[in-house]
Amino acid sequence: MKGPAVPPAAPDLENLTPEQRALLMLRLRRQAQRGPEGAGAAPAPRVTSIPRAPRDRPLPLSFGQRRLWLTDRLQPGNPAYNVPFAFRVAGRLDGVGLDAAFAGIVRRHESLRTRFVADPLEDVEPLQVVGPPAPVPVPRVDLGNLPEDTRLAEARRLAAEVARHPFELESGRLLRVVLLALGTDDHALLTVLHHIAADAWSIGIFIREFIALYQAHLEKRPPALPELPVQYPDYAAWQREHRAEELAAQASFWKERLSGIPALDLPADRPRPAALSGRGAQTSRWWQQPVLEGLRAFARRQGVTVFMSLLAAFQALLARSTGQDDVSVGTPVAGRGREELEPLIGFFINTLVLRTDLSGDPSFSALLARVREATVEAFAHQDVPFEQVVEAVRPGGAPLFRVMFNYQSRPEVSAGIPGVELSRLQFEAGVSMFDLTLDCREIGDSLLVETEYSTDLFDAPTVERLLGHLETLLAAALAGPMRPFSELPLLSPAERHAVLTEWNDTPGETWDTKGFVHAQFADQARRAPDSLALVFGEEGEGAWTYAELRRRAGSLARRLRSLGVGPEVRVGICAGRTPERVASVLAVLKAGGAFVPLDPDDPRERLAWIFEDARPAVLLAEERLRGRLPEGARFLPLESAWEEGGDPPDCPRLSPENAAYVIYTSGSTGRPKGVVVPHRGIAASARAWQEEYGLTGRVRSLLQVAGFSFDVFIGDLVRALTTGAELVLAPAGVLTDPALLHGWLSRRRIDFADLVPAVARALVEHLEAVDATL
Repeated sequence: MKGPAVPPAAPDLENLTPEQRALLMLRLRRQAQRGPEGAGAAPAPRVTSIPRAPRDRPLPLSFGQRRLWLTDRLQPGNPAYNVPFAFRVAGRLDGVGLDAAFAGIVRRHESLRTRFVADPLEDVEPLQVVGPPAPVPVPRVDLGNLPEDTRLAEARRLAAEVARHPFELESGRLLRVVLLALGTDDHALLTVLHHIAADAWSIGIFIREFIALYQAHLEKRPPALPELPVQYPDYAAWQREHRAEELAAQASFWKERLSGIPALDLPADRPRPAALSGRGAQTSRWWQQPVLEGLRAFARRQGVTVFMSLLAAFQALLARSTGQDDVSVGTPVAGRGREELEPLIGFFINTLVLRTDLSGDPSFSALLARVREATVEAFAHQDVPFEQVVEAVRPGGAPLFRVMFNYQSRPEVSAGIPGVELSRLQFEAGVSMFDLTLDCREIGDSLLVETEYSTDLFDAPTVERLLGHLETLLAAALAGPMRPFSELPLLSPAERHAVLTEWNDTPGETWDTKGFVHAQFADQARRAPDSLALVFGEEGEGAWTYAELRRRAGSLARRLRSLGVGPEVRVGICAGRTPERVASVLAVLKAGGAFVPLDPDDPRERLAWIFEDARPAVLLAEERLRGRLPEGARFLPLESAWEEGGDPPDCPRLSPENAAYVIYTSGSTGRPKGVVVPHRGIAASARAWQEEYGLTGRVRSLLQVAGFSFDVFIGDLVRALTTGAELVLAPAGVLTDPALLHGWLSRRRIDFADLVPAVARALVEHLEAVDATL
């Protein structure tokens, strides 16, 4: 369980966070530009007190409460919005005093005895109804009958169970307390509040008031707690009635700042479900004194805060992990800018979206400058409720961020009761509000770095590695802030050794001519010449045997050799979904050259770019496609490229390191980039596929649906023709018609098909629909 941030009751200038000080300086600069009061400038507006809202009419919810209420309606029982904390209590515990203290807190704070109901006239808009003070049930659970060495573990298990138990917002009971007896003078006190009634600041107030009320009961005197100036419903009514117009005007900043904001897609261990369940876990590590001291010194030199330095490192890590250069995270702010709100238990916390542009691969120092600007601007507009920001930017309510970042530098309040020792009981509630939350807390001279993550998406080792990568990246950034952030290392020395040495420590392989893919195909053709190698046509009516495919590929290879094709000579191939295209690939490999796939379905501009970049010496293409292709290479029409004769002799100079083919990326993030794949690489892939999938002798038929310019096409060809299976060339329409795809799979009795998730999902939905009609 994370310890909440508990600020002092009335923070002075020394206790301001670095971000608050940055915001203060920004406001002072703006005031200086306007000029002092009384010197021709308009006087500063008078801060008015929050009025008491009449209790003889319906009370509205604050903007934040309304969001949580709607969330509860959409996901009833989601425990992610429960706020748990627990204490180990050593010493004699007065049960009557305990009950009195909890009842006193509920009596003082209307937020803890509020029901949330929908107005029957409006049917949707919720209202809050404050109930009368009432005792708080405190069930007792005796664990003294368990073996002593198991009691604490059971206490933690029960704490997590209590923390996950849902609240009913209509009941008016937003505080749950359970007392566990571990021994005669040893207890665990479990407390859970719903977020709609409390935030992290509220927990500090709750603890202070509990101690004051409990101690007053023991000493038989009135508690020394001042009367609260206002109650939370007063704040909610004031916010909705008096600040709505002002906040709506400020929301224009956020609308412009967050326009076009992309979703952050962290690589996860599992696909994202339609809605997260709220289940989560935690992991943490300590960064010891030298790290924190170095971080503070670095921040001073750079003219930034520790918060900004950690945020820059975190966003750099997220950019590296996702490949995105537009990275946004959320961060919480207390939302208690008025003095009368400081002693209230309630939901005041607001969320800011910190969006950083990492384009251009800036140095870490330049990235810090971007983070500093974005942070100061965001804190200057922190009063706008997050709900209004969402409505302004994404009226549909889509999330603006999936990852949360929090940094706390204040110590927790330390207070006690005579004769009783209080200490935090650490436990995991097993919940997560976001995909990932990074929480950094200064504790003494060390930094506790904790993560809370959705177990719907991530496994513990993945998040632990992420924490390690953050520490490595940050250390490198502090040592070399002028390095581009993309060059900052992520792997620890142990990980680098594992990747470069341990995982790479494989026995050297003996290579002979049979290792080449085209040689493996030739072996299959010699063993079973009459077996079907290719099936093609709109209905699968055409077929070539292994002997026919070998003959055609061999004759074309002889022609290519006569044109000078050999090692490192590139041959462009442009053809439709025909058996000649497959034969051309095998022919180029047999001749010793490297083929360059040119998909005729690609745009003319992409074909021109690939042709210009790859500079093939020979272009094998269907005559009908000549007009779509650039000039500059020896053009060889596929229709007349075949010549009679057997296989040419093996190329004596061909090496496993020579290029087998050049494949180009999609170019979605810029110009397409060519990747040269050597014969050793394609042969290793063939061997791995055969071993991993058990293809040889087990798989009879593979469906080929991928486009020519994708690596999947090469994989399909290799997986089939090096194992003696038949490669079924499906027409292009199969990908967009699940019924047609189902027909091909059934008719040809396909054993293996490499399908992208969208195609596979459409096929499954089609099959489910077919089953439903039977």
